[in-house]
Parts: sequence; structure tokens; C-alpha cells
Amino acid sequence: MPRTRRLQYEGALYHVMNRGVNKNDIFFNRYHKRLFLELLSEIVTENEIEVYGFCLMDNHYHLLLKTAKRNLSESMQRLSSLYTAKINKETRRDGPLFRGRFKSKIIHKDSYLLNVSRYIHVNPSVSGITDDDIHYSWSSYKYYASDKYRTPRWININLILAMFNYKKSSYVKYVQDEDFKKDLQGYEFCSDFPALEEIMGYLLKYFKSTRNDILYGKSIEFKRQNELLLLLIDCNQKYTKSQKAEFFNMSRNCYYGRIRKVINQLEKDNLLRIELEKLKKKLY
Repeated sequence: MPRTRRLQYEGALYHVMNRGVNKNDIFFNRYHKRLFLELLSEIVTENEIEVYGFCLMDNHYHLLLKTAKRNLSESMQRLSSLYTAKINKETRRDGPLFRGRFKSKIIHKDSYLLNVSRYIHVNPSVSGITDDDIHYSWSSYKYYASDKYRTPRWININLILAMFNYKKSSYVKYVQDEDFKKDLQGYEFCSDFPALEEIMGYLLKYFKSTRNDILYGKSIEFKRQNELLLLLIDCNQKYTKSQKAEFFNMSRNCYYGRIRKVINQLEKDNLLRIELEKLKKKLY
């Protein structure tokens, strides 16, 4: 099958991520992480890209950035190829370092921008490699959280800090929200799970229903479709429970209550369980 064409446009905001082949490491020591950031700083400067955040883990990375031109693919491919070539030469390895082309999600709303920024910056502690996200060396969080660190020219922290009246303490409080971090426990970073809208789109075609039918329909048929949508989204580890609740226009507590009720029903309803497994095979 041909690859999906990546959506690119001038002034687009993206969450960009990639990981190693078979989840293997892409950074083998701190010098490799430093090399990656040096290459990144050169490429974003040359291509008029603004970086708002980053986090480098041993086997994957996250970037939060905005492109002035339609050049995301070209820039990220250059970054990957240059970095891979240098690492292969140094370590005498051969072949691809990354699992394939990078993933990117377009950010349309300020609320999503903040959530992605927070998600990127708690990646180290949620993954269990540190208890102190602020002083993690390979993340932009330290520039947002402390005046002890000088922000590099190629990183822009003002766009996000402006939403907190430029108070770093307010941003830190937002990032370190315990409920948010609790939601992320067990979350699979850079997962291949489908987007929530992909799940909805598949069910719309599968049931030949409308979005309003599945979300708000009162008939037994539509309620059944809604239950399946809830169950399919609940097992999706790409998103936090807060994001799932937002998708259904529910509060977190309301979402928790609703999903508990549906899961209880699933244990007693064999037909619902069969239908769910059939759909999971198609989507997951």
C-alpha cells in the first residue's frame, strides 16, 4: 500500500516523534544525544523552524515545533539521515537506526499544545528513569522551569510561557499535575495505536451510522455502537484518560463512571465481547 501523504503547510505546529528499530536504542551515550541536538539546532535554524520543546530518551525522541514553510518532511529526513550516518560510522554498525519515517501530529488548539508540551516534559519521570524532570539533561523542561539554565537561541519558550503570564512556577505546577502523570502510567510512548478519529471513522463506515447516532443515539442499536466505541477507545494506549474524556465531551469522572459501567456489562454480554474482539482485530 502507498504511504499516507503527510499533511504540511506554512505555520503548522507539530508533535514529532520517532524511535529505534524494534524499540532499540538510538542514543548509546550522552555524546550521541549532544550530537543529535547539535544537528537539530543546525537544521531548524537553516529551515526556519521554531522549536518549543524536546525530550530525548534512549530509544526515542519527541519534538514540539512549528514550520514557517512546508518543509517538515525534508527537515526531519535530513536530521535522521545525518544522525544515522554519523552513529553508524562511529559505532561501526550498518543499516537503519530508526524504525522508519517519523510520526507527526498537527496541533490545532492551544489546549492540545499545552498538553503535548506537558506530556513531552514528564516523559523521563513517567518512564521511570528519573524522579526529577526539571533537571533531566536531555529535555527542554529545565528552560521552562528554572532561571539557572540559559535557553539556546533555537528554542522558543515564550509562546507557551505567555499562556502562564510568563510565570515559570505556574507552568511547573501545570506540568507536575499528579492526575495527569497518573493517567500516563503504562502509557506506550510513540505507540502505533490508531488515532481516536480513525476509530470513529472506521465505526461510521462499519455501522453505516452518523457521528451523532453513535455518540448520542437513543435506540438500542446506537447505544450498542456507543459502547463499542467506548471500549475501543479505552484500550487505546496512545491517549490519556483525560484526552479520551475530552473526545466524548465528558468530564474525567463522568468518563470513568461510564467506562466502568460498560466494562461490567462486557463481562456478562458474550455477543458484545465477540463484536469487540472482531473490531479490535481490524483496528489494532
